[in-house]
Amino acid sequence: MHSNPVELHRVALANIETSLALANTAFAAVERLASLNLVTTRNYFKSTADNVNTLLDADDLHELMSLRVAIAAPAVGIAAAYARSIYRIAVRTNEEVSSLMDAQFEKVTGNIFVQLDQASKTAPANVDAAVTARTAPRVARSAFDSMSKSAGQVVAVRRDKPVGASRTTPRIAAILKPKRAA
Repeated sequence: MHSNPVELHRVALANIETSLALANTAFAAVERLASLNLVTTRNYFKSTADNVNTLLDADDLHELMSLRVAIAAPAVGIAAAYARSIYRIAVRTNEEVSSLMDAQFEKVTGNIFVQLDQASKTAPANVDAAVTARTAPRVARSAFDSMSKSAGQVVAVRRDKPVGASRTTPRIAAILKPKRAA
């Protein structure tokens, strides 16, 4: 498909650049996740120490039970915020990788059209295979565009309607709340 060493070298360099861009995107995502985990762990240990001190300061069993609810409710909200942060990192990484892959697909498609044009110029007249070969990449591109748009719509819906933690947290707190004896 690549007729000369210069063209082969250009394609190889482009592939290396794309691979490096994908690797950098992956490393950036790992870095964001590691940073989130470090901050979350530090806050968890601080919160746990504060909660233990609060529980140790309780004077009686009733106060201890009410503190249990007061401690549990924020933990549920924190867990939901953590899940939303991971989701945002995943969406951002997906968008970056999709952008890179779209650009790569455009380059490959362009190269295919150039090669097909060259092949069709040298093909004998009235060859159905040449006509079919010219239309196949366009059909593939149309299918790819449709799938990309559908995936983008799914991501947009999920982004607009994140996990309903704000509705769930009060329900969980109500379940954990100690029931008073009649």
